[in-house]
Amino acid sequence: MTGSKPAVHSTAGICLLLLLLIPVPAWAVVEVEGLYQVERPVSSQDAAERNRVMGAALVEMLVRLAGRDPISSQPSLTRALAGAGHYVQQYNYFESEVVDQSGQLQSQLMLRMIFDAGRLHKLLEQSGLAIWGNTRPSILVWLALEQGGKRYLLADGQDSEIRPLVDQQARRRGIPLLLPLMDLEDQSTIKLADVWGGFDDSVRKASRRYGADAVVVGRIWQGQGGGWAGRWSLYLPDQDLHWQASSTQLNTALGDGIDGVANAMINRYALYLGDAEVQPVDIVVSPVPDLDAYARLNAMFGKLDPVTDVELVSMQAGQLHYRLAVRGGEQILKQSLSVSTLLSPQAVGLSPEAPLTPVTTAPLIYQYTP
Repeated sequence: MTGSKPAVHSTAGICLLLLLLIPVPAWAVVEVEGLYQVERPVSSQDAAERNRVMGAALVEMLVRLAGRDPISSQPSLTRALAGAGHYVQQYNYFESEVVDQSGQLQSQLMLRMIFDAGRLHKLLEQSGLAIWGNTRPSILVWLALEQGGKRYLLADGQDSEIRPLVDQQARRRGIPLLLPLMDLEDQSTIKLADVWGGFDDSVRKASRRYGADAVVVGRIWQGQGGGWAGRWSLYLPDQDLHWQASSTQLNTALGDGIDGVANAMINRYALYLGDAEVQPVDIVVSPVPDLDAYARLNAMFGKLDPVTDVELVSMQAGQLHYRLAVRGGEQILKQSLSVSTLLSPQAVGLSPEAPLTPVTTAPLIYQYTP
């Protein structure tokens, strides 16, 4: 999906006006900002240099959307690299300060490129590839590092040279990462030794407060030879994944860990829409206790990539009946909702106290689980 997100149409106009006044939490499923933006260093503003960098940036964008290496196996994508500028919506140059190999700050000319989401999606769809859109699960990262015989846990707001590297690698793959606060509440439920030792129960308990859709644990250490090694774990609602990564450079070791997270999430959540038609899908959600819950649901449906329109058909007895316009229909909607921590599918019948507007097919039944 590209362009503006769908509005929520409601038969309960007064309630809908109230929904707009309620702040929606920033965690859980999020719309990634800057997903179609890439920044690269350049040596000049020469056209040949710009075209070369745009080609490299296009490769990064395609991997960000389709995972791993879609270029080598798809001739149509290889051909697109020759005209990478065709997919750039706008670009500009700017000066930035970077740290050189001696640890000193120096000025660097950068090229910022914003790619055309619609053209990229069309290119990938025509190549038969699934796309991980800009609505992505939030991921909480517990990252423990060992260097010079000392270990520490990376926290949000902490002054650390590692944080910019983590943010850089997350932007490269378009992953919305959260870091723990490590405030008194965190310190009462989890210790550095729990993260380093891989004590899953402690990590899961401490993670609940953040409401993230997935949890990552990374342990990175520097060996005697100066190289870096890491052990990574990804905890999903129904699956745990583990892998290792190593490199002579810390940034690359971090990048390999982030790549493992991104590729696993793409395998799980990327959607193949192709030329899928828009179909109406009815969904019933209960129990929805208050206006805050209504606001969360409306925001979530509006962010789902295949959803083009949202209509609130009825609301009564703590039960909401939505009619969504969905590219690809019911199965695509189910796959999209598997990302959310707010809803869980139910196989039970509907409450007779809350009859539904007649529909041509049985609605999907979901339980609201804040």
